[in-house]
Amino acid sequence: CSVAVFRNEGFSAGASLAHCHSQILATEELMPLDFARHERAASHRSATGRDLVQDLLNAERVERIRLIHETPGFGLCCPYASRMAWQIRFVPKQTQPASFADASDATLRELATLLKSAMIALETVFGGPFPFNLVLAHPRIDQPAAFSWYLDLMPRSGRFAGWELLTNVDIVTVAPETAAKSIREAWQ
Repeated sequence: CSVAVFRNEGFSAGASLAHCHSQILATEELMPLDFARHERAASHRSATGRDLVQDLLNAERVERIRLIHETPGFGLCCPYASRMAWQIRFVPKQTQPASFADASDATLRELATLLKSAMIALETVFGGPFPFNLVLAHPRIDQPAAFSWYLDLMPRSGRFAGWELLTNVDIVTVAPETAAKSIREAWQ
């Protein structure tokens, strides 16, 4: 079974209802992206003994060019291989539980505060409200956690076209390094 937790905000992001809402969908089959994410993370853990998501965050903390903001509980970055321009990843630090369901109230409050700050920074960059998708990536619940959860904020500043649909390869029109710099400058 696969469970997806997400929010589509704005028509361009696929929102089908005018009012604000988030969705949880479950299927009997594990979706290909979930399967691939789990396999990559499990392979990394098997080879290194470490969490892939934490290793990626630690690499961003060293390079600092895609790191946007850091708190005691979270690191925010524009991922190296962003799926879309302006994507922001909220990664809880290793001290947090692998399961989102086990996150403390304090962790969730910190995440909410960071999400609000990120939205304000992006509104500053974009000059106003924007459509977006908010997606919770979570380890499988039927096996030991291969990675820790994270949240992706994906502004919809462009559209999928023939190339993306034909190849399943996303074209990102703003480099993550450029996006991170602009968001850092707008961060309050």
